[in-house]
Amino acid sequence: MRTSRLHRSLQKVVAVQDSETLGSYFLLLPIRDEAGLTLGTDLFPTLFNCSFILTIIATPVAAAFLSRPAVRRSRSVRQLFTLFAFSILAFFVLYHAASWHPTPVKAAEDIYRQLQQQSVPSFISKSATNTNTASQAKTGDPNLTRGQKAVRAAFYLWLSLLNLLATSTLWARAADVFDSSAASRLFGFLGAGATIGQLAGSLIAAAWASIPSFSLAGGPSSHPDGPPLAPLLLSAVLLETAGRMAASIQPTHTSEDLSKKIEPEDDYAISRRSYSTPLPSQSQSDSLRPTSAARVPSKGTHGSMWVTWDLSAVRRGLAQLLEGFRLIARSGYLCHVCLHFVLHYIVSTFFYFEKTLVVAGGGGSASQRVATFATLNSMSAGAVALIQLTATVINYSLARPAREILYTVISTEEKYKAKVCIDTIILRMGDSIGAAFFRLLDSLLGFGPAGLAATAVPLCIAWSTVAFRLGRKQQQLSFQRGCDQ
Repeated sequence: MRTSRLHRSLQKVVAVQDSETLGSYFLLLPIRDEAGLTLGTDLFPTLFNCSFILTIIATPVAAAFLSRPAVRRSRSVRQLFTLFAFSILAFFVLYHAASWHPTPVKAAEDIYRQLQQQSVPSFISKSATNTNTASQAKTGDPNLTRGQKAVRAAFYLWLSLLNLLATSTLWARAADVFDSSAASRLFGFLGAGATIGQLAGSLIAAAWASIPSFSLAGGPSSHPDGPPLAPLLLSAVLLETAGRMAASIQPTHTSEDLSKKIEPEDDYAISRRSYSTPLPSQSQSDSLRPTSAARVPSKGTHGSMWVTWDLSAVRRGLAQLLEGFRLIARSGYLCHVCLHFVLHYIVSTFFYFEKTLVVAGGGGSASQRVATFATLNSMSAGAVALIQLTATVINYSLARPAREILYTVISTEEKYKAKVCIDTIILRMGDSIGAAFFRLLDSLLGFGPAGLAATAVPLCIAWSTVAFRLGRKQQQLSFQRGCDQ
């Protein structure tokens, strides 16, 4: 096979072989953050709790979709990402349908505000503007209609879920097709690719939002107060491309690896095993040989149905979640892992709220806020941005691949049943706890950005301590397993 120019370029950095290139995307986060800001920071705890509930519901449904009988795993992945792309296009249409149209009441308020500014001294007017900006950051934009609020809330929740499912599916696909040798070479590189995707997507969103004459789908801005929506179209294209690339990756098993297998596996058996959990570890692709009862008659069957699948898979997914929690409660090591991730996501939520408060304090139009969010996601823009950027780079380049090592010392049953709970439910649980703390400290006690930052310090210390002890515990268990073998 001829090596493409992209592969030749990547081979200068990492040992990439043919069919081992994976794309990444990170484009819609600034628009989602701007949507959340227009709804008001007081609504964030509710949004995070809704996201937690939505994750519990969607996880077994997505697993059932990816493990449909008579549909090859590569086709299921491509169909899932196509559905994601169409959902983004649907939000593009909904944003247009709920475009900002100044009502007579809003026009009268604008005229009244202008008359007030002309008759009031400048220093008093500036103080009142700052007060209104701070109040609007908490309660949201009063000019939004119910339809506009509903679209923004739905987009905020859906994008959070889409990011979780898409990322988990790509890692599951990588674990399915890469053998141990390829995984050791490429998993860290895939994490770095996610960081590069974040940087590129954020820069594109910031550049587009900074163009004053463009606000919607590439034409002149007829509603300058609305967010720039062209990144939605580009993101839909990238989602479809990512799904096709992930589906086209071929397994890298060598003849030596295949000779070690007790019995060959068909596409359906692997897909049921790989995608029953949203984010498997890299060692899962070589474990748990399926029984013959899980087979389909024809390996080459692709299937033609999009949304029809065995509902028993959903019930199995729910039962698997309950069994996973039981296994976590019985294992001190898994409880330690859960504590580590809960603290991790609480601290991440605090940084997210800090970023939102900083952007809210700056005021500006929707396009300006989108550009600011994108800048904070792509480069240093003050202490909060620098800390968040550093944490993001570490998470995608080091922590995300490294955390899979935590699951190499647990049993196969725990790996398949407890891990799905940790990677989905515990993740959203940490977000919800962080949002509840934010509401207590900021909304009820009035700590403000400085108080929230000070409160995060002991949380970071506790998180670091737990992470250090967890690493020591993982090394001990790994040593014990080595001695037992």
